[in-house]
Amino acid sequence: MAGRDGGFQGYVKPFFENLDFHNTEDKNKGIGARLWEHLVATAAWIVKDKSRDQVATRIPFEGKFGDAKVGLFATISNLFRHGFIRAFNPVVEGSVHADNVLPTGKSADGNPVKKNKPDEIPAQTKDAAVPKPRA
Repeated sequence: MAGRDGGFQGYVKPFFENLDFHNTEDKNKGIGARLWEHLVATAAWIVKDKSRDQVATRIPFEGKFGDAKVGLFATISNLFRHGFIRAFNPVVEGSVHADNVLPTGKSADGNPVKKNKPDEIPAQTKDAAVPKPRA
């Protein structure tokens, strides 16, 4: 996460390994609770990276303090990306920088955090100037 002048942006990468939705108390639960458990377990199995036995995503966020916005579509697509295309690494990407954050929480260079692909650092050149926020 990075912030400046009341604006911020960043991401969270939660990882869940060896998920098990069954327990010995299932016999005492109602049919609705058991159906919900099976639905969640099925959804987790679908988006799980089978080789690592883990479910992970990248949740981007940005905004001003008191007015945060979370990239829901990016979060859901990242679930499928981790499960089917390329598994994420549990590392900090280095893709968020305070000098690129406007007071609104938007990126000064026009590349929102939610559009950065996980584990890929956005291309930056020495000559690329980051626009300065307006006073």
